[in-house]
Parts: sequence; structure tokens; C-alpha cells
Amino acid sequence: MKRENYLLILISILTTLTVIAVLIANLFPDKYGSPEFNKFGMTAVLAEIIGLFVLISKKVFQLYDVNVFLTLPENTEPQIDWDNEHCWVIGDTMKEKIKLIQTDVGPAYKVHFNEIAKKKLTKERVIEFELKEKNGNPWRVGPFNLFDKTRNLQPLGNINILNYD
Repeated sequence: MKRENYLLILISILTTLTVIAVLIANLFPDKYGSPEFNKFGMTAVLAEIIGLFVLISKKVFQLYDVNVFLTLPENTEPQIDWDNEHCWVIGDTMKEKIKLIQTDVGPAYKVHFNEIAKKKLTKERVIEFELKEKNGNPWRVGPFNLFDKTRNLQPLGNINILNYD
């Protein structure tokens, strides 16, 4: 589990305990309450609830961390000089530039999406890649669902795609 998830759980528990403490203090003011605690306890509860709301909102609306790797088919030159000015991710209503970065593992490339493309990608979006080498050779990948849970290597035209979450 990621650190943000632990923080979210911890703040949820802290907020719940504070709400219970303030509720008990207000229900039994003679035994557990004091005017200062009743006054500042409600302020603490309100602050914690707002903080929890902000954290949950950030978690819900955060950008997806997208990792896509393209592996070259057999009998292909492992070092391709891509023309990054003519490499695109294409969706229903989007066409954004991408950059291919060679990986250290075999003849594979990591697809780097710019921030605009990351904002446009959704779980339902079917995308494809149009790529071009500097010598003019065109390549095409897709269409495929970017967030599909499948981890199998799938031949799609000239390039195979390996998709990681």
C-alpha cells in the first residue's frame, strides 16, 4: 500500500476518535467536559473533517500514473531513431505528442506522455499510437484500452504492446 493510503487511513482514524471524544464531552459535560474543550474540540473536529475531505478529493481526482512499454517484434533493428515530432497518441477527441525512450531491457521503449495527454486519458478511453522513424518509416499500435488489466504481450501491427499499471 502506498504512503498516501496509510496517511488517509491514519487521518480517518484520528478524525473518528476526535469526533467520539467531543461527542462524549458534550453528552457528559460534568464528568468529561470543560468549556475550553467543548469550544476547541468542535473546531478540531471541523478542521479534521475538512482535511480528510481534501485528502479524499485529491485521491479521487489525481492523474493516473501511466506506464506503457512497446517491445519491437523479432528481426527488427533494436535501435530505432524515432522522430518525436511525429509520434502521437490518438483517442476519440485527442491527438497529443508522445516521446519514446529506450529502456535498458531488450528492444523496448517506454512511452512518455506529456501532462496534457495525461489529463485527457481516462479508464474508458481507447487509444492508439501513430509513430514515425526519422528515416520516414511509419508504425502503428492499437487501438487498445490503456487501463486494461491484461498484462499479456499482444501483437498489434508492427509493434507489440506490454501494458503495466
